[in-house]
Amino acid sequence: MFAGFAELTSILALSAGLVALASRDWTRLRSLQNPAASTEFAGWVIRGWITPMFIWTAWNFAVFAGWLQGVIPLLPGVPLGPIDKSQLGDLVCHSAALVLFTVTTYWMAFTQIPLLAYVSKKEYDEDPRFWKILFGIFVFPIAGFFAWWLGPAGWGFAAALVLWPVVQFLTIEPRKHVPAYGRAVARMKFGDYRQAEQEIILQLEKCEDDYEGWMLLAQLYAEQFGEIANATATIDDLCAQPGITPYQLSRAYQRLADWYLAGPADPYAAKAALEIIVKRIPDTPFARTAQQRIATLPLDREELLEQREVKRMRLPSLSESPAPAATAEAPKVPVTSATAARDAARRRLERMNTRIESDPDDWSLREQKWVLLAEELNEAAAAVRELEQRLNAGTVPVDRIPACLAHCAGWRLKHLNDREGGKRILERLIREFPNTPQAYGASSQLWSMEQEVIAAQQVQRTVTAPRIVVRMPQNPSHA
Repeated sequence: MFAGFAELTSILALSAGLVALASRDWTRLRSLQNPAASTEFAGWVIRGWITPMFIWTAWNFAVFAGWLQGVIPLLPGVPLGPIDKSQLGDLVCHSAALVLFTVTTYWMAFTQIPLLAYVSKKEYDEDPRFWKILFGIFVFPIAGFFAWWLGPAGWGFAAALVLWPVVQFLTIEPRKHVPAYGRAVARMKFGDYRQAEQEIILQLEKCEDDYEGWMLLAQLYAEQFGEIANATATIDDLCAQPGITPYQLSRAYQRLADWYLAGPADPYAAKAALEIIVKRIPDTPFARTAQQRIATLPLDREELLEQREVKRMRLPSLSESPAPAATAEAPKVPVTSATAARDAARRRLERMNTRIESDPDDWSLREQKWVLLAEELNEAAAAVRELEQRLNAGTVPVDRIPACLAHCAGWRLKHLNDREGGKRILERLIREFPNTPQAYGASSQLWSMEQEVIAAQQVQRTVTAPRIVVRMPQNPSHA
């Protein structure tokens, strides 16, 4: 009894191992085609492995229970004729082990057929000759030996012994090539860009899905060759790959937008590149970042070129002196250059109005618009009027009120020659916002205005003072 039970236990362990191997391969390979591969495998286990064993067990149980009179039990490996009851347990365990081994090995062999049909369609660059040599030397002789020794009961085991290694070595992935771009970068540093391009392409031929390599190639086209069209095509091909991640896609098109702004100065193409991010990966942080950047892009090429120019530093309004006297000679500016500057300022004003319509809460942009009106277009009255309307309506944010009051006071003093109006605004600034930098500037401006008044009064008294003439009496000696 013990020998039969040990044999059955060992066959059960072997069967469990074969089922586990089949489950691993089935899930690993068939799941690529069918997401329900685990459910499909469970059904195949029930139909091909559990059902035959259940039928065999039920048949023999019914025979031994006397339910099937005159029917011979299905006990392969057990001699026909009278059976010693003391050996019945060993004989039944031996027969069960033989049936279990036969059913499991045949089931394992048939399991490898759909897996082999799938993996045979895959193509690999490297030829695993070592595995083929090992397979040819050891597997076929061993399989032939088992088929001869065990007879028909071992044919399933021999077939499984041949098919399972075939599936395994056909699924061996080729060794991953790790690209190295050190030589390409070195050639780029020495200005040998064509050779650098060849080095990058050589590495990409060995690893076609390397993200950094494609980005380096696109950078070379955009920044060194000035071929922005080739850079765009490279980025599009890269982001069309199935394994691209949202971060990689966002980074690629953000870089493409940078190249369009830096090279051909084309804000429209840069906007189109950023819109691809919003379209391809909507409702992500990358899409929101792209939308924010689109909102800050220049409206046209002219504005982009203006942003590249060196900006003059503008001093605060209250540090400016009042307008010069009317008799002072104004600097002469050529008519053509003055007209061109005024037209450019008008176009900038139109772009600012467009931006303000899209974002009415951008007070920094509103202040830039008023400065442009007052100081470049010489329309200080319009700027002061609009600014004071905003102040009186209470729509100006509290933290921007001191700066707005300072603008109004400075433009009234410098451009409108309105000393009384400027003085009232300065006094209001000191009274309502005493601890702000603008209030300190207003105090200094008021003191300067008072000193100017005092100096003017002193000059006036000196001019209008009565002239005293002293006549000395004549000397009697000259009489």
